[in-house]
Amino acid sequence: MVMHLQTSERLQAILKEMDACIAAIEEIIPLEKIAIDQLNGEAIHQLTENRRALWQELNDCKSQCQQLFQQHDMPQESDLSQLIDTCLAEDATDLHKQRQELNVRIINISRENELNAIRLKAAVQAISSTLQGLGLQKAKTTYSQDGTL
Repeated sequence: MVMHLQTSERLQAILKEMDACIAAIEEIIPLEKIAIDQLNGEAIHQLTENRRALWQELNDCKSQCQQLFQQHDMPQESDLSQLIDTCLAEDATDLHKQRQELNVRIINISRENELNAIRLKAAVQAISSTLQGLGLQKAKTTYSQDGTL
């Protein structure tokens, strides 16, 4: 009886730890989305590492539960294992989706930057031609950033 009480208390402690991990993961997800929106690579990396560590802790808790069940010939709580495995798979899918979205945003920003550079170069050439046409600039004369020749 005492052994079952201790086992029950240990299981309750593990389940509380698992609840804390799940709550922490749920808090990280919106922070990751904000970091991705801001393209904050350092924050994304840190939050992802925190999330992975929490999932590892959750997986360790699951293993501890399974060991307790086996040690005391208790029926396996397969629903718990399946729930955690399902959540892990969904989270991995979510992380993969976030990474794909981030990569698409980075590619789009790179393309926009390339287009802006091309537009800027064309604008500079047009202004230079106009200045030459007005006699305000000699051919191949360049201006420094402060506007001096």
